[in-house]
Amino acid sequence: MTSLEQLEVSIRIELLDELTHPRVRKSSAEKLQIAYERIEKSNLNNLLKMQLKQLYGDVFKTVNTF
Repeated sequence: MTSLEQLEVSIRIELLDELTHPRVRKSSAEKLQIAYERIEKSNLNNLLKMQLKQLYGDVFKTVNTF
């Protein structure tokens, strides 16, 4: 598994809130917003912030398809 694949798996787990008890889980949309805020507050350069937010958005689309 590549580093990108590992990152995508980690993002999926985060967006689905899989490490939280089911009764207190947040929606994937809420988790996405929290991730975006965390990325913006980080010390990453703007290009990395943009790329990471794009990756989160892409993974979000895959976890919210029916």
